[in-house]
Amino acid sequence: MVVVVDDQEDIRELLAMFLESELNVQTIQFALAKDALEYIKKEPASIEAILSDYNLSDLNGFVLFEKMSHLSIPCILLTGEQQPGTQEQMSHFLEASKNRFLLKPIDAEDIVKVVKSLL
Repeated sequence: MVVVVDDQEDIRELLAMFLESELNVQTIQFALAKDALEYIKKEPASIEAILSDYNLSDLNGFVLFEKMSHLSIPCILLTGEQQPGTQEQMSHFLEASKNRFLLKPIDAEDIVKVVKSLL
């Protein structure tokens, strides 16, 4: 199961569709990080990866990562910012070898390739 978190419905649905059709994985979608976190905490063993926008309406991607980093689930953050967060946040996020950043605009094939490498 891949958790897809984005507060823009059309982007969230498109990401899920690509993953489901290209990788044949199940996805579950959330608009809010707090809802995704609640689900992840209840079902950690079923989660293979998390694909999240960096700029969410309730939390940023680093906060989402920090709240679930003890679970060792690979996390992919999508961002349009060249330098999201602080250098310390960036370093901590990338210390986990399976975490990735993808800069927007993102090609669907790139997302599929990165997620596939983490599964």
